[in-house]
Amino acid sequence: MTLKGDLETVDLPGVMGMVAENQKTGIFTVRRGMEEKKLYFKKGRLIFASSTNENEKLGEVLQSNGLISRDKLLEVRKEQSSLSSQRLGMLFLEKGLISHDDLVSGLKAQVNSIILSLLEWWGGNFEFVEGDIPLPGGISVGFDLKGIILKATDSADEWNRVRSRIPKMEGVPRLCPSLPSGGKKVTISDEQWAVASQIDGLKTVEELCYLLPFPDLHTCKLIVALQDMGLVEEELSGEVEQTDEFFVERMQLKPLIHLFNEILRFIHRRAFDIDRNRVRDLLESAYLEVAGEEASIFEGVNLASDGSLDADILTANALTVHPDFRLERVVGALSSVVRRFVEVIEQKFGKKERDSITKEARVVVDFVLHQNRNILQRLGIKEDVEVALGT
Repeated sequence: MTLKGDLETVDLPGVMGMVAENQKTGIFTVRRGMEEKKLYFKKGRLIFASSTNENEKLGEVLQSNGLISRDKLLEVRKEQSSLSSQRLGMLFLEKGLISHDDLVSGLKAQVNSIILSLLEWWGGNFEFVEGDIPLPGGISVGFDLKGIILKATDSADEWNRVRSRIPKMEGVPRLCPSLPSGGKKVTISDEQWAVASQIDGLKTVEELCYLLPFPDLHTCKLIVALQDMGLVEEELSGEVEQTDEFFVERMQLKPLIHLFNEILRFIHRRAFDIDRNRVRDLLESAYLEVAGEEASIFEGVNLASDGSLDADILTANALTVHPDFRLERVVGALSSVVRRFVEVIEQKFGKKERDSITKEARVVVDFVLHQNRNILQRLGIKEDVEVALGT
């Protein structure tokens, strides 16, 4: 059985429920733009989920839920890059960094996050392909699909209420200069204090969510609670001065790497359409050639199965480069990978195939630039990308 449809005209929870009720086995794939999420079903049971969104990968979920530290996550990811067949969760287990129960909790949080984001999508396409599937990760976890959908729907309603108070994640909250109504003291919870201690008039709501050890929704609800108490003013608009390494990482390096990863994923996928048997070795050799020339940027970074590069390891490597040359080095190194990819494709498959891929790749570039237009336009890298594509 194969199902296909458009999210604008189909009730997504209803379709997923039909797969579960009919005890189907297969992969349910949902795409919007360059983002892709997959739900794995075995005899109607949801057993796994994956996403190309960096924030919905298992490592990020484990970190955001306080189950693993950022340093340990980065350390294990570097090791994983040399063990292409080993999944991240199993590496954490083998090293004793998390318990089996913690891994199961992390997997459940990941699935919740992926389904919640799916229910918030305003468009996209889905496809369910029935057939036997391997058990991802080597660990069996059964998920209550109906319960997750109900919980995700409740969370979506909560997000809507929060967004009426915090309309933009790019907003910058600040502490009020005096207590409300001339009061002399106020009592707040430990969690509220954790949020208040990070509010400095510079960090955006998005950055506070990244810094604090709570799920994003919970962090935003704490900010709203501080607003209700008269301790935090409504967020400000306008630009924030780039003053620290954290801001450089979140507002320069991560969007920059995301753009190039989307290009690399697209080229990788299109090249597979041309020649599935040979192309992986060709592209991997092309990447290793560039990585050897830019060892400081690509140390510990292998080419993933979808053609992307680990954003966290790249970011950590980039932060070791002198600030005066950092962006230039990163853009140059990633541009070189793109350039070698398209050169190899032309050498092996001809100029017609290269031109076809680079033409479509420009659409991907425009899409990502539109999504992050304030950040990426300020960095001014579109010309570098076009040069790398040979357009």
